[in-house]
Formats: sequence, structure tokens, C-alpha cells
Amino acid sequence: MAYNGLHPGWDGDDASAPTAAAIEAALAFIDLLPLGSDPTGTMIEPSGEVGFYWKDKGRYIDITFDGNDIIYYAKVASHDRGNTIIAMGRKPYNGRYLPDDLVSALTA
Repeated sequence: MAYNGLHPGWDGDDASAPTAAAIEAALAFIDLLPLGSDPTGTMIEPSGEVGFYWKDKGRYIDITFDGNDIIYYAKVASHDRGNTIIAMGRKPYNGRYLPDDLVSALTA
């Protein structure tokens, strides 16, 4: 994850650079993932949040970290009639455990 060299404005005038705490939280998260749930890729938001996403047939999950001990996540199912939000949350995150509903979203 090579986002530590980004500066404010990296994605336009209003884009924030990620904090070291956000990058560290995301990296700590990797060690907590259930086996077999490796992310498809990494991402950064213009807000400076960093995270991961999973994309495969019929589902999309993203998880981001703001560096303030909060984890944000969403799981969306895709089908013929559009998209359905399966799980969405904002939870405290200390880098030592994952919320149960997030583990369920990743493994289901």
C-alpha cells in the first residue's frame, strides 16, 4: 500500500492525504482477515480513508479506515434488478479484532 507519499490535493483540490494512522490501521487489518478472504485490491478515498475491496460475481465489499479508530464497511449484492445493500456499518476498530457482522459479510 503505497499511499504514504500522497499529499493534500492528490485527487483534486479537496482531496485529503491519508494519515499514517489510517495506513497503519489498514495494514493491521490484513492480519485479522479470515483465511481465504484476501481482498481483490486496495483503495483510497478523496477523504483520505484507505482500505480494501472485494469484487466477484454478484458481490462487492469495501472496508475503509480513517485513522481515528473507526472502520467503515459495506457489502452490496448485484442481481438482475440492480443492487441490494446486504450490510453497512461504522464500528469502533482497535486493530485487535473484527466486528462479528463484518466477519460474516466477508465469509458469506
